[in-house]
Amino acid sequence: MEFGNGMASRLRSTLFGAVAVAVVAASSSASSSASSSASGTAQGSDVKAPAAERFVRAGADGATVRNLADRQGLALTELAPDSVIGIFKERAGWMQVEVPGGFPVWIYGRYVRPTSEESVYEVTGNGVNLRPRPNREVSNFPLSGRLHAGDRVLAIERQDETLPLEEDWIRIWSPSGIRGWISADDTQPIEGDGAVAWVEAARGLFERVAPLARVNELDRKTTPASTAGADGKTAAAQPEATEAVAKPKGQGADAMDALEKARALLAQQRTQANPNFASVREAYSRVIEIEPEGVAAMLAKQGIETVEALEAAATIREELEDEKKRREEELLKRQEEIWETSRKKDPLLGKFAGRGVLERRIVPGSEPRFWLRWRGEDAYELVCKSGRYDLNLFAGYEIGVEGVVGEAPVGGAPAVMDVGKLEVLSRR
Repeated sequence: MEFGNGMASRLRSTLFGAVAVAVVAASSSASSSASSSASGTAQGSDVKAPAAERFVRAGADGATVRNLADRQGLALTELAPDSVIGIFKERAGWMQVEVPGGFPVWIYGRYVRPTSEESVYEVTGNGVNLRPRPNREVSNFPLSGRLHAGDRVLAIERQDETLPLEEDWIRIWSPSGIRGWISADDTQPIEGDGAVAWVEAARGLFERVAPLARVNELDRKTTPASTAGADGKTAAAQPEATEAVAKPKGQGADAMDALEKARALLAQQRTQANPNFASVREAYSRVIEIEPEGVAAMLAKQGIETVEALEAAATIREELEDEKKRREEELLKRQEEIWETSRKKDPLLGKFAGRGVLERRIVPGSEPRFWLRWRGEDAYELVCKSGRYDLNLFAGYEIGVEGVVGEAPVGGAPAVMDVGKLEVLSRR
């Protein structure tokens, strides 16, 4: 698999690769010439099929692209029935594939930086993984292909724009050469020349490039008017990039309008303390009802996946809070049981502010001082300022006392208690 300098041309051979030329504009003269030879012009007149072993179509019920050659693998995207698929490898009933336009995957923001091109990021690390979900869980196994420094990728969205880029996940369109897996049972033979069918599918996607421009426009509406540049400084928002493409008409326009509302609702609900994700799910479902297939439907399904992930996270938080509360109640109950057991064993527990044996200590040249010792340690130094009790009379007795306790002296010495009540418990 080739990475590096050919990345710009690979972008233009993906779903919005041809679109990237129109929406994002040309990168540089060198990138433009490489792109022209691989993908044709911005008008999509010279799109070429990849060098696949063969081509098939998705079955009558569509097909699921996964990160692994296993039914337990995570879904990357759902292909509509009859979608064109390029096959690059086969094993044990599974096919390693690419599709026109690629599929959405996630990369970690620490390894990319923004560029001057709208929605395009440059990879800054080597061996950067692409994952089906925005996390590093064991089940979220990365795809076999990786990105390297200098590669450029076209972004769909960020998981949480309130976070710094280096702490956030970014959903991107997989570039050419990044492949997923489809079960052979979910495919059917293609009639005619598969490469021609691929090119026609890619051109068809180009004809519907406006939805991507509309999504980019929505992103600008739902995020601050200025964004952080590669140097970390705030830069003005990029100008609208919709003039070079045709606006969708009819059903497509209605679907994109509904998608805008759904995404705006999601952005709004994510700021709430108690978000209503059910309403967001309904909003995305309306998009699919308007246009069951196509770009808007695909982005709506991805939106529903995001909602499901947020709902799962909210459920986990609630469960953690419930568990924390349960443990606190359990601890309190246990503490009460311990106190009750101690009280039964020691009826005097809690009856006095202090208890123990009164010990008199004489320092030459000074008055005697009195200390209440409990379990081999000094608990308090006792005084009786009122004169009610002559502490000399109780030296050597086990006593219980109540009184006013002053602040403990510096250095860890026991606090002084002015005795107001004294009761003899036993003679030691």
